[in-house]
Amino acid sequence: MIWDDQAVRKAYGELSNRLARKYLKKAVKASALVTFPRAFNSVPVRSGALLGALAVRESRVRKKAVASAFSVGTFGDGGGMFQGDQFYGGFQEYGWTPGSRKTRLGAKNKNAGGKVPGKHFMKDALTATSADALATMQTELVRGLAMACNDIVKGQRLAASKGKAFKRSSYLKG
Repeated sequence: MIWDDQAVRKAYGELSNRLARKYLKKAVKASALVTFPRAFNSVPVRSGALLGALAVRESRVRKKAVASAFSVGTFGDGGGMFQGDQFYGGFQEYGWTPGSRKTRLGAKNKNAGGKVPGKHFMKDALTATSADALATMQTELVRGLAMACNDIVKGQRLAASKGKAFKRSSYLKG
């Protein structure tokens, strides 16, 4: 497949926000699902709780924007990454500094060690699968355009069969 960025952008620009968001969301999720198995296989495992909490989840995006974002990580009740019972996943990913807290009198703890480096299991998974994820996203975006065209044709046929006017605004801008 030859990828033409400008043509795909222009075609998605012609679609209504609802229709464009629908297929953009599918493409972004498909690319996140390419990265997920690699992250799942490289999670540091002691009890298995962090492994069980790893998931692909849609990030919050403004409703009016035609955008989509998915995250691979652990999600707590608060909605953010590394919250809840598996908060320590952030320490495993990014590293930590042991014993650097101040004592009650304000002096630093003399037993403080150096920085413990993170294992970067999610960053490494993204780096390793970025080319495949990009190719998957491009394929899904083009497939989404074909499906959007089918949706438009179905909408025209449905409107004609019911004897109603085709509502262009629900499928195309303008």
